[in-house]
Amino acid sequence: MLARMAVYPVWYRHYKFDGTLPPCSNYQERVYKYCFDPKKSLKLDFEEVKLEEPILTTGWWVKVPPEKRRGFFVLSHGAGADRRAMLKHVRYLNQAGYETLDIDCFNHGMTASNGKGISFGFHEAFSILAGSEFLKKQDPKLPVFVMGTSQGGFSVLRAAALDKKENIHSIDAVVSENPYISVKEVLLDYNHFPIVGSVPLPIKKLALFWISKWIGTDLDELDVHRFADQLKDTPIFLLHGDADHVVELSQSQAINTVLQTAQHPLLTEFWIVPNGKHEFLWNENQVEFEKRILTWTDSISRTFSKTH
Repeated sequence: MLARMAVYPVWYRHYKFDGTLPPCSNYQERVYKYCFDPKKSLKLDFEEVKLEEPILTTGWWVKVPPEKRRGFFVLSHGAGADRRAMLKHVRYLNQAGYETLDIDCFNHGMTASNGKGISFGFHEAFSILAGSEFLKKQDPKLPVFVMGTSQGGFSVLRAAALDKKENIHSIDAVVSENPYISVKEVLLDYNHFPIVGSVPLPIKKLALFWISKWIGTDLDELDVHRFADQLKDTPIFLLHGDADHVVELSQSQAINTVLQTAQHPLLTEFWIVPNGKHEFLWNENQVEFEKRILTWTDSISRTFSKTH
């Protein structure tokens, strides 16, 4: 019971997978900012993309004229959310010359479900890989960034590690917002999950065991410590709010420490956002957020263009 409640948290929405998204909840209206497609919300044309490998993934592809194109972004939402959560990043990235593929990860939004809910970055990382491989084929000479928030923030880190491990070479840089370092740690510490609080430790561990069985992987593998070495030489921008009470700032601080040990420290940038709340960093700091992201990505793009 506890394991099932973890993979189907109270905010997880069971979509119909009929090509439509349900109306935003009150919370989604606040955090997503935009609750429709790019055309209706941003007046930007888009294509609906459906990818089959390495896992079924769908998304909105907003293009840039080839002569203005500087690179690509895969955008990945958090646990139980959908592609609309990341639509707020499309306009400024598009204006700066970056094409975006705003995806629904497996079992989310309009991407077909196997009925097993969220997987804390296991299946979601493969969705990000599907998007990055698709974009890299559009122009291998331009960089592909992956950007995610919360579960998506962890998933983009894992996807980049898998990309290197499997010699795919479709992910060139990572933007990770309020990620967790370890699925086990966040499940045990996060007070919105039912396997915390007064539940005895043996019961908590049993729930973690069944979650592992349910999603199809040992939860020990969903830990940045396990794949940090594979992120060596991958530029990473970490950002986290110091008022985040969903995934504590200490999670990103721990990730930063691990990355500094595993790779050259100049490759990792870490912005601690004053008074930043979970998934509200852009909403409450729009100008500064966009300036920092674009300054960093433009620097990566310039370096990439000189070496490719």
